[in-house]
Amino acid sequence: DTVSSKMMAPDAMIYPPIDMPLYTYVYKGEVKIPEENLPVYKKTNLPFNSSDTASIVRNLSLADINLDAFKKLGISNLTLTEDVDYGYMLNLDFINGTINMYQNYMKWPQPVCDKNGCVQPPKLTEKDIPADSEVINVSNQFVSKYNIDISQYGAPIVDKSWRIWYARSAELGQEQMIPDMYTVTYPIMLDGKPVYQEGGMYRGLTFNYDVRTKRITGMYGIEKADLKKSTYETIKKTDLINEMIKNGGRYIMTDTTVNKDRKVVELTLGEPSLNYVTIYGEWKDGKTEEYYVPAYVFPVENAPKEGYAPQSIIIPLVEEFVQRMERGPMDPIIYSAKPAAEPAVIQE
Repeated sequence: DTVSSKMMAPDAMIYPPIDMPLYTYVYKGEVKIPEENLPVYKKTNLPFNSSDTASIVRNLSLADINLDAFKKLGISNLTLTEDVDYGYMLNLDFINGTINMYQNYMKWPQPVCDKNGCVQPPKLTEKDIPADSEVINVSNQFVSKYNIDISQYGAPIVDKSWRIWYARSAELGQEQMIPDMYTVTYPIMLDGKPVYQEGGMYRGLTFNYDVRTKRITGMYGIEKADLKKSTYETIKKTDLINEMIKNGGRYIMTDTTVNKDRKVVELTLGEPSLNYVTIYGEWKDGKTEEYYVPAYVFPVENAPKEGYAPQSIIIPLVEEFVQRMERGPMDPIIYSAKPAAEPAVIQE
């Protein structure tokens, strides 16, 4: 299995404004690079089988057009609507093999509005914050009711990153906002290790929990996919590892004109764990490749008092998947990849 040396920077990578701090990271321990070769998983989404759609098309009839006149008719996307109180809309992407669920909004409570505006819901307080066990219990009930296969996922984890902003608001004397929506993720597990996204979030089956209705409002992450496993040699360049640690990952900013006036804040990292990170490849023919790459996940020990830094930084351990993203001298962001060397080991 060969992998393109041109890796694609995510569209979500946006540089912070000049008045935001510039973070550098320090790990005071010794980084132990794994000596053994490690597996990389290439993920390929699988379309629904033709048999999944054949019966739907066969029984479909429209008065205004003759469907029989079309050849090899199939279904690319289908949305099913549940016409009951608190009903859902189920989206089936037959080409990419994904299933997502979200609210049928017309069947959920609507704000009361008149010519003077809409009635705002009561402001949430600390007592309204649900326990993790409550959010997870409702998610597990949802999984059970709809018979969702979670065999490839780990134990559910509630995202509490909002508490960083909540605590920051108190320190600054600003109004504290309690979210009415909470996210719980069942992370994909490979070789007993969870899969992360580069921003530090988990990659997996995700549910949105609404604290006001105490219900699940959305679900995404069900995918029909094939994983192809190949073995790669790990990075042997200690300086490359140290550079990525300092920069907080495989992305860097090199435009000193933009950065020179920004305050630099140093953050300390804790002991890393060996897990997997999702890395996207080159966009080609309307799709992009996706890989699960071995990586060190370093927790950030001293949360900054200003700006916003991730709760962890992620360092890929296979050089083939280490792209450097650079800021050009002009205002627009320029993405450029330094071609990675061919991996020393690639074997099925």
